[in-house]
Amino acid sequence: MMTVAYTLQAPFAGTSATGVTRINEDGTIFSITPCEANTDYQAFLAWIAEGNAPNPYVPPPAPPEPTIDEKLASVGLTLDDLKTALGIK
Repeated sequence: MMTVAYTLQAPFAGTSATGVTRINEDGTIFSITPCEANTDYQAFLAWIAEGNAPNPYVPPPAPPEPTIDEKLASVGLTLDDLKTALGIK
């Protein structure tokens, strides 16, 4: 049998249900939906029953705060445009 690693996914929007990511030893990655009829999910549950534990979900880091120039650019302005609009030299 191929060695696998399982990692929990982020909860689905509006629920506490999480999916599972399976990474096979050959590097292939599968997303497994928690559904009783899903045979991959059943294999995951059997793996858990054998005393294994999945890797926990780790949320990605928060994106960095945009700079003032990036904020202005997002609305089509430059710092000079803003200064002109505010009458600042």
